Amino acid sequence: MGKREIKKAAKRLEIFNVATKLFVQFGYDNVTTAEIATQSHIAKKTLFEYFSSKENIIFDHETNLIDALILALPPESNIWEAFIAFVRKSIMTPKSRQQSIIPEALQLPQIIQDSDVLTGRLLKMWAQDEKKLSAYFQTIGYAEAPAQALAMIMINILRQLFATEIPFETLLAAHVDIAKLISNTPNN
Repeated sequence: MGKREIKKAAKRLEIFNVATKLFVQFGYDNVTTAEIATQSHIAKKTLFEYFSSKENIIFDHETNLIDALILALPPESNIWEAFIAFVRKSIMTPKSRQQSIIPEALQLPQIIQDSDVLTGRLLKMWAQDEKKLSAYFQTIGYAEAPAQALAMIMINILRQLFATEIPFETLLAAHVDIAKLISNTPNN
């Protein structure tokens, strides 16, 4: 990465940090893009060169998690076991909570809960993730219904991990029988 890219990434992170601080202090819906730009020492127009909308400051990397999950589920693997391994390695370890695969939006639950706009965007993100995961399962040999069911279970577990205090093992226990049945039956 060259100096220009490093500088741009640093400014992008600064804008995110400034916006997050403002959102926490005043609430997402009460903060304008002009205020974010001013506090970031840039023009409002420049803000939109970094982020296409105020929502995208929070949802900038929203596809990172699902893209990483799909990469962690190779067709030749036991899909359910690979999912469990991915969650344990990429989400449950304290160090991984800071990794870039976890969208910023999932690290800011209170800001999202306090805004109808962001709550709606988060629900849309999860629905898109479920569709993308289901489509992937179909490309590796699962019939439509099992692919949709398995994707729904996995996305539901991820949603609950980020939105509740329910331990991962408890979530797994609640879903394991049906998920194992579905994940072991491609082409049905």
